[in-house]
Amino acid sequence: MFEILPSYISDKYKPFNNSLPDIISVFEGIKPMARLSCKLGENYSEFINLARKRKVHVADIKRGENVHVYISKSKKIVDYYKSHDPEMKNSSTKLEIADFARSLGYPKCCIENYLNKTQKEVMEGYQGSWNATLPFYFNNLLHSISNYYLSFHLSCTLGCEETKKYNGNIFEAIQQIEPELGHRLKKILSLPLLVWYNTDNKYCFDDRLVVLFEGIINNDLLEYSNCFILRTNYPNNKKISGRIESDLGYFKLGNKIRYNKKAISVFRDGAFVYEINNQPKPEYFLMKFHG
Repeated sequence: MFEILPSYISDKYKPFNNSLPDIISVFEGIKPMARLSCKLGENYSEFINLARKRKVHVADIKRGENVHVYISKSKKIVDYYKSHDPEMKNSSTKLEIADFARSLGYPKCCIENYLNKTQKEVMEGYQGSWNATLPFYFNNLLHSISNYYLSFHLSCTLGCEETKKYNGNIFEAIQQIEPELGHRLKKILSLPLLVWYNTDNKYCFDDRLVVLFEGIINNDLLEYSNCFILRTNYPNNKKISGRIESDLGYFKLGNKIRYNKKAISVFRDGAFVYEINNQPKPEYFLMKFHG
């Protein structure tokens, strides 16, 4: 049912290709730190040599079946978070989480917004922008699905100038270091998509489904040649209902959809295929981005 969106792969970043935008951001001094992960037994000695050439410090710690790797141009930062990562503790204070987020380079306004609201409240705050056409810099909906993202953080609004500046700097660095990845990022992050958040889960932004369309939008009509049905890979994801899964499958049968707040209608050329009810509460949101 769910597909894999092929990521951009470069041998020199193995085994951390899934975190490639974060790696480049640290190498170029945009992010103070990044946390990477790989499975035990995966050899990353060549990556360590690459990091050292870029004057980047590396610290790692084994946690369960994984190795968590911290990279930064500051040895003090990696040494500290190797043993004080708030996300690896049973409980953490807001101050600890805020300090960690600042070390990841996230904008202050977005950190404060995230700490003072639940993920569901942050999502509800976005609702006024769902049907707007946004710069692709704000599209972080494919992280934890592929390496087509600029930043993991939840923007305080879908028009946050600090996020636009931060993500824009990351994109410019990627264009310089890995131009092919930069080309793909702009193309893929500009594609229209439907997103469903599991609002029954307090980690609703992490627990989401995405239908990514190779197509164009004209008013309320989306015409597409192909689509990808995708799901995030998080340990706190909950089981998706059978109704949601069966609905998503109909997008593969169509090549056009009409969208409004009440329903999504799927068509194959001029023939009606299926209607997905979006009531009594919004479940799917159509997101439009531009390059």
